[in-house]
Amino acid sequence: FISIYYRFEYNNQAGTRTQALTMTTTTTATTGVGSSTGLPEPDKVLSYNDNSALFLYGDPSSSKMALLSAGFADDHTVFQPFAKALSEQGGMFVGVICLPGFDDRPEAPWESHKPDGYTWDEWVQSIREAAKLLRKTSTCNEKAEFTGIFHDFGVVAGAVWASRLEEEATDATDPTRPDKIVFFDVLLGPSLKTKDIPEGDKLTRKQMITMTVYRVILAAAFLLQRYVSRLLAPVAIIPAFVIMAVSGLSPCYDWDTKSTEPLYGDNKPGIQRVLYMSYPYWNMLKTFASSNKQKTFSHHSDWKALPILYLYGPKKPTVFHKMSTLKMLEIEEAEGRSLSKAVAVEDTGHFLYVQKQDECLKHVLDFVRAENTFAS
Repeated sequence: FISIYYRFEYNNQAGTRTQALTMTTTTTATTGVGSSTGLPEPDKVLSYNDNSALFLYGDPSSSKMALLSAGFADDHTVFQPFAKALSEQGGMFVGVICLPGFDDRPEAPWESHKPDGYTWDEWVQSIREAAKLLRKTSTCNEKAEFTGIFHDFGVVAGAVWASRLEEEATDATDPTRPDKIVFFDVLLGPSLKTKDIPEGDKLTRKQMITMTVYRVILAAAFLLQRYVSRLLAPVAIIPAFVIMAVSGLSPCYDWDTKSTEPLYGDNKPGIQRVLYMSYPYWNMLKTFASSNKQKTFSHHSDWKALPILYLYGPKKPTVFHKMSTLKMLEIEEAEGRSLSKAVAVEDTGHFLYVQKQDECLKHVLDFVRAENTFAS
C-alpha cells in the first residue's frame, strides 16, 4: 500500500502542476475550465468569498435560473455537463458552485482552504452569497424564477439553506429565496414542525451497517490526515476501504463511482485532496453526537411554497435518503398536495444525472416549467 500510495501521489502532483500551467496560459473570461477533458466550458466564471467560484452557463436574461452544487468528493466538474444542458435545452441561466474547500483551481488550490474544513454555517453562507451573485448577474426584466439543484452533501447544504430561509422569512420576495428545489439521491429527515410522519420502509441491517461504516472511515481519514500524518493517513485508510469492498459494505457499486471518471480525466482529485474533502463526515459525526442532530439534518416544512423534486438511483447497496421523507413525497404526489414528488430513475446509482442525463434533465425541466398553483 505504501508503494501504491507514493506512485499515485507523485502522478497526481505532476498532473496538478501540468493542469495549473495549462489553465494559467489559457485564462480568459472562462478561465479555460473544462478544456482538457472535453467538459463544456462556462460562459463566465465569477469569484466570491475569496476562494470560491461561480461557473455561469446560458443567457442571463432568461426568466428561469438555477444554482447547482454537488458533494463528496466532487468540485464543479461533475455538474458542468448538466448545467450546460439546462442552459441549452431548458433556456435557463445556470450557476454551478462546489462546497467550500472542494475547489481546486490555480487561483484557489485546495491546500489554500481552511485546514479544519468548513462548518455547516459556512456552507449555508456560501450558497447565500452564490445566490446573491447569480441574481445580481441576471438581466431578466422581471424576477427570474429560481431553482436550487443539489447532489450528495450538496443536499445537506441546500436543505439547511432552505430551512433557514423559511425560519427567517418575513419577506417572500427575498431575491435569494428559491422557488423550487431539486435533490439528487440524498434526503434528510422531515422538518421538526411536521406532524403525523409516515413510517416508510425499513432499512436492512446490512444497509444500516454500510451507511455507518463508510462515514466513520471517512471521518477517521480526515482526522488522521489533519492531526496525525499526511503520509500515514492513506496507508491506514486504503486497507480499510479494501476490506469494506471485499466485505460487500461499499455504499456504491464500482460502475457507479467510475461513471464520473471520463468527466475528470487526469484531473480526478488525488488521495490527499480526497482525504481533506472528507471533513464533512467528521462534522457529521460531531453533529450526530449533539442535541442539534434533528434540527440540523431536516428539510423545510412548507412544500407548497417551496416544492421538492427528489430524483434517486435505486441500484445501490444502501440508500442515502430518510425513508420517512421519501414516503412523505410519495404521498404528496399521490394526494396532489403540492408539486413535490419523488422519482426513481431506473438502472442508475448515486450519480444518476451523469448516467442518464437526458432522463434526469426531462424530470427537472418538467418540474421547473410546472406552474406552482399551490403557493399562497
